[in-house]
Amino acid sequence: MLDVAERRTRLYASAGRPVWEDDQTARARRDAEWDEVLEAIDMFLIALQAKHLREVDEAGASGRSTNY
Repeated sequence: MLDVAERRTRLYASAGRPVWEDDQTARARRDAEWDEVLEAIDMFLIALQAKHLREVDEAGASGRSTNY
């Protein structure tokens, strides 16, 4: 997941603007591409947090309340 986030970040950073694309279209495209970067980062962080919480639960000493 981290590789996906890194790849999307690199693609975003290196993407150029086609000469035929107007400002409004370019902004919309870049916004959508940035959303993909953020989504990939979010997915990684959610998975990392879930792994951490599983490991804490398995260790049995978290101080974390499971009564929601």
